[in-house]
Amino acid sequence: CLRTDLKQAALWFKKAAEGGNPSGMAMFAYCLNRGIGGFENDHGLGDSWGKKALSSNENFVLGCCYMYGLGVSSDYYR
Repeated sequence: CLRTDLKQAALWFKKAAEGGNPSGMAMFAYCLNRGIGGFENDHGLGDSWGKKALSSNENFVLGCCYMYGLGVSSDYYR
């Protein structure tokens, strides 16, 4: 069983995002918007990754982006 390691998680999300994975983009955007894993709180960069994730049109990723306000305004009812 692995221990929680937010820094490692954020680095893997970044690697996935840079590799074009929409779920990785959404999770990396979340890390950036919240300052998780050693990354500075950077809403501009986080929103940029969130918008890239949104462009994938994958239903799960779209739901996460709207729920957590990644690249869009948060909307729990949409």
